Amino acid sequence: MSNSKTKNASINSLVGIVSQIFQIILSFATRTIFIKLLGADYLGINGIYTNILSILSITELGIGNILIFYLYKPLVNKDNEKIIQLLKFSKKAYYAIALFILFVGLLLIPILPYIIDSDLTTINLIKYYIIFLLNSVISYLFIYKTNLLYADQQSYKLTLLSSTVITFQYITQILVLILFHNYTLYLIVLLVSTFFNNFFASKIADKNYPYLRQMEVSELTTYEKKNIIEDVKSMFIYKSGSVIMNYTDNILISIFVGTIFVGYYSNYLLIITMINTFISIIIRGITGSIGNLIAEEDKARTKDVFYIFTYFFQFIGIICTSCLLFLFNDFINIWIGSEYLLDNATVIIIIVSFYITCINNQNWIFREAGGLYKNVRLVMIIAAIINLILSIIFGYLYGLSGVLVSTLIARLLTLCWYDPLVLSKNLFVEKFKYYLLKQFKYFFILLIVIFMDWLIPYNNVTTFVDFIIKGFFIFINSTFWFLLLNIKNKDQKNMFMKIKYLLNQVLKK
Repeated sequence: MSNSKTKNASINSLVGIVSQIFQIILSFATRTIFIKLLGADYLGINGIYTNILSILSITELGIGNILIFYLYKPLVNKDNEKIIQLLKFSKKAYYAIALFILFVGLLLIPILPYIIDSDLTTINLIKYYIIFLLNSVISYLFIYKTNLLYADQQSYKLTLLSSTVITFQYITQILVLILFHNYTLYLIVLLVSTFFNNFFASKIADKNYPYLRQMEVSELTTYEKKNIIEDVKSMFIYKSGSVIMNYTDNILISIFVGTIFVGYYSNYLLIITMINTFISIIIRGITGSIGNLIAEEDKARTKDVFYIFTYFFQFIGIICTSCLLFLFNDFINIWIGSEYLLDNATVIIIIVSFYITCINNQNWIFREAGGLYKNVRLVMIIAAIINLILSIIFGYLYGLSGVLVSTLIARLLTLCWYDPLVLSKNLFVEKFKYYLLKQFKYFFILLIVIFMDWLIPYNNVTTFVDFIIKGFFIFINSTFWFLLLNIKNKDQKNMFMKIKYLLNQVLKK
């Protein structure tokens, strides 16, 4: 990436990471009070309703990703009219999506009792669901303009806004829980926060791009609309599979095991989600730069940058995997108690799933930035079908762990090898076996790192001080062995050169 692209990506990522650290503290405080005052049953309801609405969001079709891709060129060419045309098109699409989700969401109310195994009254379950539904609908209002900020590598401005709003949300929710012990008010705070976040995000876009107020321009041509719709169709097929892959687990767990186990699982998932949130901040910060790089059609540079990020996500994946393996249950035990612990086999499945997802992030980034929607649309559907069939069989036989391992198996059989195969053929013309060889080398490094961490003697962890000390030694030991085992890896050298440049830019800023 050029210096300006790297600088923008660095600012976006740094602002996101700093704000996320603050949000994590508030999030844990809110979750702790939530569990102590409301219990695991409400946690389960949270998880199931989130998944149901995520499935409904399939209607979004990934239009945001596609719009960002189509905005790259007019931004470079300063074609304001084309930008406004694209935003007008997406505005109509988002409003139609919001109405559709509201309509279909209301139709699902009668089947809720068949999905949820809970002692809560049906009236309350419906009330909570309607608030979740309204929150999902509101999330599509005003956002069509914000995609411009992502495409223009100005996402840090949205991050600062969301950090402010989420801080307000968490503090208000904590006060509501302490003063009223009321889940309905807790959800209403979420609803209000979503509205204000989207409203002010739209205002930020207006301020940064004054020409957006001049929305009286011609529509996109029929040919342009046709191209976008074709990409939307491809994205819809892909996203349909993605939703089934990622957002049906809680529903199946509730059916086969019970809603309360969704609550237990959600505590582990919270930790994974927070790690992934940091990763997603980095992804949002660099995707625009990758899109511009690919648009330059320099296949050699594209390949080099791809393998730098392959190394980067392996570094994150290996260090986090080793830390989670030795610290996960310790943290849950200290945080909320041993009654919320899951068995070791289930925890290992959760950790392995995280690792596999993490080390494939660069594939997702380059595929999205390269606009390769049509190339991968069917493989996700195949993965989703495998996942659903295995989840029903294994969920019935083995419960929670059976549902979770099904998603892992489906991902390994499909996406883990097909995505990089598509990239190697279309973006940088590289032999696929070269990618596989690199990934297998990293996997063996993971095993060595875990073994070296296992050799370190640890005292029993009974306090947060014990946990911090143990975590510190595992992190340092894991990092040391990873860096040492990659000492001859040119991607590690290139990565440190990028970090050095990033630090220089931050200091200049």
